[in-house]
Amino acid sequence: MEKDQLTQLYERYGEETYWYSLSLTKNREQAQELVSDAFFRLMTALDELTEEQVKFWLLRLIKNRFYDQQRYQNRWQKWFRLNGDKTDSSPATPLETLLADETKQQLYRGIEQLSANDRELLLLHYFNDWPVTDIASFLDLTYPQAKTRLYRARKRLKEVLEHDGFTEI
Repeated sequence: MEKDQLTQLYERYGEETYWYSLSLTKNREQAQELVSDAFFRLMTALDELTEEQVKFWLLRLIKNRFYDQQRYQNRWQKWFRLNGDKTDSSPATPLETLLADETKQQLYRGIEQLSANDRELLLLHYFNDWPVTDIASFLDLTYPQAKTRLYRARKRLKEVLEHDGFTEI
């Protein structure tokens, strides 16, 4: 793919993809990151797409990445139990903030006790927000293998945390 071709596509679809992304995220930085990520991924996929498919491919990728991020945030909120049983959006108290920080520190200590392979899987999936399909591709695994290894890594992390007296899981 030529650099000029990507520049032309960005000039054609950049503004529209940004506004679409902003409508989803309600956050300028996050919207810019989604658009940047989409055009970065477009560099590798452009040879497989026709001119007519590019715009909708970009919009679909932005939407999917946004929903991936939302699932990631929801997963960690449950994991850390930051909101407890609250249904309102009141700010966290200093005690809640302190407990959340302590919980994160315990989690990091638990991850450090795992093997390098387990650590890599958990960090890629939960901290870098990689979907299992990307992890599988990156580690030269099949999707079921990656999913199984991630499940086992989570299970081992849970065992380590329970052994260390961590009861928030």
